[in-house]
Amino acid sequence: MLRKRFPEISFSIWYFIIAFLPVSNLMPIGVVIAERYMYFPAIGYCLMLGIVSNKYSLKINTRGKLINIIAIALIVLYGLRTYIRNNDYKSEIMLCSKTLEGNPRSARVLNDRAAAYSRKGSYDEALNDYNSVLNLYPEKASVYGNRAYVYFKQKRYKEAIADFDRMIALAPANYSAYNDRGVIYATIGYEQEALNDFNKSLEIYPGNPNGLKYRDMLLQNRNNTKDEPIKTNDSKNNLKEHYYQMGLRNINSKDYDNAIYYFNKAIEKDPEYSAAYRDRGVSYERKGKIEEAINNFSKAIEYDSKNVKAYYNRGLAYKRKGNYNKAIENYNEAILLNPDYADVYNNRGVVYAMKGNIEKAIEDFSKVMELEPENIQAYKNRAIAYRKQGKQRLAQKDEEKARVLRSKLKE
Repeated sequence: MLRKRFPEISFSIWYFIIAFLPVSNLMPIGVVIAERYMYFPAIGYCLMLGIVSNKYSLKINTRGKLINIIAIALIVLYGLRTYIRNNDYKSEIMLCSKTLEGNPRSARVLNDRAAAYSRKGSYDEALNDYNSVLNLYPEKASVYGNRAYVYFKQKRYKEAIADFDRMIALAPANYSAYNDRGVIYATIGYEQEALNDFNKSLEIYPGNPNGLKYRDMLLQNRNNTKDEPIKTNDSKNNLKEHYYQMGLRNINSKDYDNAIYYFNKAIEKDPEYSAAYRDRGVSYERKGKIEEAINNFSKAIEYDSKNVKAYYNRGLAYKRKGNYNKAIENYNEAILLNPDYADVYNNRGVVYAMKGNIEKAIEDFSKVMELEPENIQAYKNRAIAYRKQGKQRLAQKDEEKARVLRSKLKE
């Protein structure tokens, strides 16, 4: 009916529909919001408005007047909207920021804004955006490379190398990542590592010009220094410690997968690195992988029989597993090595209470208070133990003490 009575309007509507369908996300195209995709379909919309306006606006009747009012209102509305929108285009950063208001999880826009900040020299802001992308999508290899560039500009070379390590782990065939990591190694004087990276880059892509250029520059510099030895990174100390610290940083940010990755790298550099096994075990334990955690704590103890925290953490893991006897055995070992370790007494007391040995639990909680007189959890735990014994007055006294200590913390 519409096609016969108003063929021009019908054409405009169908034009809009046909032009819009390919970008409508009925079949996902990987972009949620992009106003540029409306440029072509909008021709149909504007054509329809023009036809309607031309057909009715010149008539001196109520309908014509109404069409004129609507046309003027649309012109004013679109004019104002265009003026306001033009402000968003004043800079790439402003445009990205405005886009993120409607789609804050857009990795592409966050990445683009970070790149704009980086070009401007606003490196802290760039890092914030790259971190946001990686928090949302931790497997985006290219973003690690982008963040590494920012770290490099800030002279934070260890963090830059760590990001390229992660990028290479996710995209091992990316020859550019080896080139860029090699540049950083060369910058900080680790010439052998730099040479290895340039060679690896050329192995992946034999003709890549940057790999050839950087390697030639490095070798030329080597020739100019005559018989001076190539400086190499001491893997037993520098990189090992760097990877370990990166692992701890990721534990603190609750990124346990990345923490495990860095502890793995530290252990590659030193297969007997007790602390790395221990903290890799902590990462596994927090991911709920108790057996892997116990295995790592055991490895830590194998390489350092005085690793108190390894015994303590293995005790925690056995407790989570429900093996209370093994938990107590490990807590006992930790206490033998460090008799003033309050957390061990507290946790051993909890396990004793779970086993029904309330007297021993109370002894342990009391020991915690002796070591740390303001340990709120110890008072709460002992109060629970007293209640199990029917000692309500003593329980109330401990509960009141816990409340007083808690109120002090809030002051």
